[in-house]
Amino acid sequence: SGDLFSNNQQALQQAIRQQIATAFLSSTLPANYQQTFRLFLGDDNFVLDQLMNTLFDQINSTIRNALTDQIAGGQDSTLQAMKGVGMLASSLASAKIRGSPTFDGDSLRDIHLNAAMQLNIPDKMNFNAYMDIKELNSQSVPVGCIPAGAPSAEVTLGAKRVPLNWAGVTSGQSAQSITMDIEARWTLQHGAVLGIGGSLEIRGNASFEGCQLKDIGATLAIGEVEDYFASRVEATVPILGIPVEVKGGLFAGHACTLDPLKYADPNVEQVLLNNPSDFTGVYVQFGGGFSLSDLLDLGSAGCLLNAQASIDTAYYYQGGASLGTIGGRQKMAVDIALLCVLSGHLDFAEFLALDTSGSLTVGGSADVCGSIGPCPFCVSGCKGVTIKGVVSTHGVDYFVDY
Repeated sequence: SGDLFSNNQQALQQAIRQQIATAFLSSTLPANYQQTFRLFLGDDNFVLDQLMNTLFDQINSTIRNALTDQIAGGQDSTLQAMKGVGMLASSLASAKIRGSPTFDGDSLRDIHLNAAMQLNIPDKMNFNAYMDIKELNSQSVPVGCIPAGAPSAEVTLGAKRVPLNWAGVTSGQSAQSITMDIEARWTLQHGAVLGIGGSLEIRGNASFEGCQLKDIGATLAIGEVEDYFASRVEATVPILGIPVEVKGGLFAGHACTLDPLKYADPNVEQVLLNNPSDFTGVYVQFGGGFSLSDLLDLGSAGCLLNAQASIDTAYYYQGGASLGTIGGRQKMAVDIALLCVLSGHLDFAEFLALDTSGSLTVGGSADVCGSIGPCPFCVSGCKGVTIKGVVSTHGVDYFVDY
């Protein structure tokens, strides 16, 4: 009643505030803010990222405190540079921990975490570490190497491309830096560890006594379902002034897949004639190759004239004393490029396998490939033939595939 502006100023101010608030909340701007906050707080990764960040902060703090106590009495210059809480905090650090979980309802099926690590020992060393946790659901059928039964969990910890220059290993002037890949894994079922394993691989060009080590690695598994050791090496060795590319691989033990054998020899499926799904025994592979241009002292002619020759040999003993098979394969290959428009490939392989039943398999294969014109506009083709003979007490059976 009366004049609102003079009789009831407080009610007027409250009415104006309500009108302003209603107009603001009804506009587009606060609606977008509300949607953004809901998406952020409702994201599955939000709570998990917060949890993992807190967890790794606690782990880093514990490691720093423990190392500070352990190296307090160190005398050498490397440990002296790490003494003190302040110095240690700058010597051991982790950053950019990111997670990528996969959910099935309320169940966490797997999670992958990446962490950018930095160590100062005392030079800076930066590398990427990762952790994988997977739930392997094998209630009724086996999954990979995991037997049927209750769901299992597979945990993997590793780091990729860890630089090794800090360790005093020298690389060639034009070579890439030396790096190391390392991985450890274990599998759990019914609360017990089914198996453990890991791998270590060093890449790059490490020079010593005129030789260059390009790749060396090993992988290992111990447990209920697999027990094996596999390794491989690749290097360049000068022989009479000619650089020769050499390589080798070794597998020993039992593996429920051929993946560990492929680690030692990528061409293992061409060596094992019976196409097994698993392997038990010993497998050895070695070989080498060189440039025919270097042998003829033609120098670096590029694609005008380039010829490469190589030979690869593999032997294996599969199975036990009563069901064992001894076999092997040797392959020779030549690659030639002429005038940058002509190229060809020729390889010849011979193989054999002898099992305890007295059956002997021998044979050979040949492949010829050619290309004319500059690629990708070149015209190319390949022809191959394989002849295999199986010798038994009933005679000889021949097979030809071309």
